[in-house]
Amino acid sequence: MNTKKVPTLLIFLFLLNSCTLQDDVSNEYLEIVEPKFSGIHFQNTIIENDSLNILSYEYLYNGGGVAAGDLNNNGLPDLIFIGNLVENKVYLNKGDFKFEDITNQSGLQGRRDFATGVSLVDINGDGFLDIYLCYSGPGDEYSRRNELYINNGDLTFTESAKEYGLDAIGTYSTMAAFFDYDGDGDLDMFLLNHGKTFYNPLSQTSKLRAFRHPYYGNQLFRNDNGKFVDVSEEAGIIGNGLNFGLAVLVSDINNDGWPDIFVTNDYNEQDFLYLNNADGTFKEVSKTAMTHQSKFSMGGDLADFNNDGLIDLFTLDMLPEDNRRQKLLKGGDEFDFYQALVDSGYHHQYMRNMLQLNRGLDQNGDLVFQEIGQLSGVSNTDWSWSGLFVDMDNDGLKDLVITNGFLRDFTNKDFLNYTYADAAKEARLKGQEPDLLALVKRIPSTKVGNYLFMNKGDLTFSNESKKFGFDTPRISNGMVYADLDGDGSMDLVINNINEPATVFRNKAKEKTGNNFVMFKLSGVGLNSQAIGTKIKITLSDKSIQVKELYPVRGYQSSVDPVLHFGIGKNKEVIKAEIIWPDRQTTEIFNIHINQTHVLDQSDSDKDFLIESKIQNQDFNFKDYTTSLGVSFYHQENSFTDFKVNPLSFFQHSKVSPAAAVGDVNGDGNDDFFIGGAIGQSGALYLSNTDGRFDEIKHGPWTLDADFKDAGAVFFDANGNGLLDLYVSSGGTEFSLYFPTLQDRLYINKGNGNFEKAENVLPDLTGNNGLVLAHDFDGDGKVDLFIAGRSVPDQYGVSPWSFLLRNESTQNDLIFRDVTPSKLRNAGMITSGEWHDMDGDGRKELVLTGEFMGVQVWKISLDQSREISNDLGLNVKKGFWQSLMISDINQDGKPDLLLGNLGENSQLKADVDKPIKLFIGDFNNSGNILSLMTNNIQGELFPIYSRDIMLSQINNLKKKFVKYVDYAEAGICDILGPQIDHAEFKILESLKSTSLISSVQGYQEIILPLEAQIAPITGGLQIGTDNPEFLLVGNLYPFMVDLGAMNSGTGLLLRQEKGKLSHVPTPICNLDIRGDVRDIKRLKRKDGNEMFLIIQNNGPLKILGIEK
Repeated sequence: MNTKKVPTLLIFLFLLNSCTLQDDVSNEYLEIVEPKFSGIHFQNTIIENDSLNILSYEYLYNGGGVAAGDLNNNGLPDLIFIGNLVENKVYLNKGDFKFEDITNQSGLQGRRDFATGVSLVDINGDGFLDIYLCYSGPGDEYSRRNELYINNGDLTFTESAKEYGLDAIGTYSTMAAFFDYDGDGDLDMFLLNHGKTFYNPLSQTSKLRAFRHPYYGNQLFRNDNGKFVDVSEEAGIIGNGLNFGLAVLVSDINNDGWPDIFVTNDYNEQDFLYLNNADGTFKEVSKTAMTHQSKFSMGGDLADFNNDGLIDLFTLDMLPEDNRRQKLLKGGDEFDFYQALVDSGYHHQYMRNMLQLNRGLDQNGDLVFQEIGQLSGVSNTDWSWSGLFVDMDNDGLKDLVITNGFLRDFTNKDFLNYTYADAAKEARLKGQEPDLLALVKRIPSTKVGNYLFMNKGDLTFSNESKKFGFDTPRISNGMVYADLDGDGSMDLVINNINEPATVFRNKAKEKTGNNFVMFKLSGVGLNSQAIGTKIKITLSDKSIQVKELYPVRGYQSSVDPVLHFGIGKNKEVIKAEIIWPDRQTTEIFNIHINQTHVLDQSDSDKDFLIESKIQNQDFNFKDYTTSLGVSFYHQENSFTDFKVNPLSFFQHSKVSPAAAVGDVNGDGNDDFFIGGAIGQSGALYLSNTDGRFDEIKHGPWTLDADFKDAGAVFFDANGNGLLDLYVSSGGTEFSLYFPTLQDRLYINKGNGNFEKAENVLPDLTGNNGLVLAHDFDGDGKVDLFIAGRSVPDQYGVSPWSFLLRNESTQNDLIFRDVTPSKLRNAGMITSGEWHDMDGDGRKELVLTGEFMGVQVWKISLDQSREISNDLGLNVKKGFWQSLMISDINQDGKPDLLLGNLGENSQLKADVDKPIKLFIGDFNNSGNILSLMTNNIQGELFPIYSRDIMLSQINNLKKKFVKYVDYAEAGICDILGPQIDHAEFKILESLKSTSLISSVQGYQEIILPLEAQIAPITGGLQIGTDNPEFLLVGNLYPFMVDLGAMNSGTGLLLRQEKGKLSHVPTPICNLDIRGDVRDIKRLKRKDGNEMFLIIQNNGPLKILGIEK
């Protein structure tokens, strides 16, 4: 295929020196081009008055868009800025960062109504970019009509929206995206709208969400021979009055060759992901594809940021970095309202940015995302608007730039609860309405910086905003990238409120020497830009990159429709595969670098083939649950810890169920018991002759449905060779010593019959959990260790654990409590194992848990002591959820694999700056309270809002009258002298890790980053020669401010050179989602193994490795 070269433009050094602001940061790539040099003098000025202000129109500060594109086809991208209350501006690029204001001669200044977004598109296929402007605002219906300016080819334009059927009179429009959704060769349009009236989202929800609002709801317009027709209803596009659309993004997300749509929503309505059915309709799949979303979603982007060929998703929200703004502007999230929304059909939503990692299609062909924004370091960027993936340094990795700011702190808690409330009350007592403009002037105004995150190539980003001079406090909204000077580096243009627009010149090519390649596309027919094209390049280092031509990105803006690839030090692009909008393809080879290539769709010569699901040759885990006859669903009871104790940060009532595995019926196949919740009995499944499982319907545990099954183990209690069942009882639903907290022992009578043993156990009424069976005293009788999980309503206080010695005789069963005093309060234990840790031939008791390290107990009747220090096993205090012991480095000594919360969370802890849990009687009432803190920017703060804290600690009400006072106080300021009398426990690490034996003791080796995406609550070793480890986990029931930790899908680690590395496994091969608590091995007499996946409030699953 022939490609035409577009020469790059050279900028002389003396011009650069004169066109930029000086900065003392010598290693930055970005320079601000001053308006006096560039000629760009646009400012989106917002002046409020009595009738138009933020209290009368809540979207007044949402800002305007910006667009980049070549309006006159001279090879240089021109710029269009949108003014909300001022006229728009159009600047013609003259080269050398010189721009000419052609607004008046072009006729593109727009109406003096409230303009919002701008899209550039060649709507009539004549080869010239046309311009579509969106309008919103508080005016009448006619003032809210959108405009379509047709390019006459001479830098003049004719407004023709009505003729095309695109004026959309009366709609509150944010943005429009043009693309060919039905594959007929012309461009259709998705119109993003927003509401103005606030409806109660919980009142008649189904009816409200089903009603199509003519002005607020989103709309899909089909292009029928140049006339656009609203086909929203028949296409399956949701258009209710709850809609507050702020961004529309288009991409072929599932790689089937058809454009899909993602829509963000502010306030209560969820975001929507529409997959194209290739028949003119769409299927909304956000709930199946994502475990959660942003709450107040703003702008975003769709791009393959990790270069795996799959399109990832980024959405923006309003969560600040610092504690002050978090507590002052956000406050706390109410669990009841959150849960009511979920129960009413809305998706799980949390107030923070979300980075959704595309994992491809599962075994059912459904799209799956893993949300990793907190792990990646991009979740907290304050009141953010536009987010764009763009390779700022041409190293081949897409970086992330974000605009930020709101003109006034409209959600300031002091203003809303005191200033505004008091003024409104006072005015209405006088029979008047409050003076809104006077109130507006009393809203604090805080400018914050924009963000530039550099992609580190390992799923994480580094905040380099200050280094690149990108953090100057501004109120920034729309943003685009474009190569304004033709040097191969992406420059940035930002539309600001109440100050001049910002133009950043990118000097990456000059500073780094990294290479690039760019593609300009020439389409066929009415899609002259070839919008919808996807290009996949392969470089000389075998890496790949994928980009798509969908110019509408970020927020209210349209980027330059040229595809840019940074390629680092690669000297050649080996191959480029171009997939055109009509699903024809072109392949070109040995592409020259550091130049722009023009590609012509008419040269395409192959049909696009949908890629099949990628299969991993080593492992394919298949779900055998149904085929094995198992149908158990754990149904958690409705108890809510937060209602009983608002200071709870995690619902410890939801840590079950337990499971026990063993060959109960002696047929050579493992059987299993799965525990129930309160009101649901556990179930015993025995294998039958055909290898399936039969549930034992009338076991004695069915009479104990009022108990919560927190731990379980099969062991031979009476020495008759049959496996008996011990079930520990737990839960925070009950007070300590409540009768249903007593553990239970069920004796195996043979043939699947069990009998509950009465009066054989001491009083064990506590919130118990883990049960471990082992003959610790060597008398031939199996003894038990029962771990205390926590003390109900006194989290942090160490519960009692129990060591029970089996003193049964031939005629009588009896277990005696012989717990050593120091072991009694070992901690809040989650996991453990009996294992010979010191090589003396006897097993030690190895324990870990929350706010614990690892304890190794050498147990005997004469003396018991903790020997972890003797072994050189000094483990950081963590929120440990699982423990595995295996010889990872194959040196003949036991190593440890420890599952923690991971790093995909708001919680941050390390040895130097640990999280602390304070425990004490802070009200001097005799009741113990536990206060959880978090490390925010190096200082400890309580994780709770002011309202929660004041409701629980009485003496704080006078101390923190205003929200701002509380927002500026650390935990020491809040507790005052009481902190000296409080007990505290610490978290020094939240990373899942391994402890590898060595001559010097144990060396900590942190598990790979993929193992930090979600909590690790269980794991098993697979194979022996070169062992792999299958890890599982998630933890849903955290407080809403922290959000469910539910991004885990299971993962494989492999031992390599003494440490564990990640084994990339497609989601179609390994998919273990859900609130997973543990994994158990099921041995089969044919030598195969299966795996029991235990979930809270979800189905029990059995997986096997498909050969």
